[in-house]
Amino acid sequence: MKHILAVIQPTRLIPVKVALQKAGVRGMTVTEVSGFGQQGGVTDTSHGVEYRVDLLPKVRIDVVVPDKLVDKAVEAIIESARSGRVGDGKVFVSEVKRAYRIRTGEKDDAALLDSEEPPSKKKAEKKPSRRLRLRRKKKPAAAPRS
Repeated sequence: MKHILAVIQPTRLIPVKVALQKAGVRGMTVTEVSGFGQQGGVTDTSHGVEYRVDLLPKVRIDVVVPDKLVDKAVEAIIESARSGRVGDGKVFVSEVKRAYRIRTGEKDDAALLDSEEPPSKKKAEKKPSRRLRLRRKKKPAAAPRS
């Protein structure tokens, strides 16, 4: 199993998510981060004062995949995140020794793939919200007019 960590432009998140899903990745964690690299930063002027922003907004994506999906997932990220400009991001791949699915106790590759026993589709019966219950209460009948 491998952990894939990608830092990309925020505007590329949705295309990367779609590409990963098409590649067979079943889940991902997304975090808004800031950082600097070769892109450096940006200089802007506000109210006549020039200032430099060195930490730029980025998105960090973390996925853990079985070994057989690594190349496909990395390619999906690179192809969908690439604009050809400085600041497109980076992808890192590292080894994962163990993975566990908390709900079922499945481990390693089985914890990463679709579970054989899907969670129950039966939803707990919910009471209507308090607001809805208040609206449903019948209004008292009007007193007869004399």
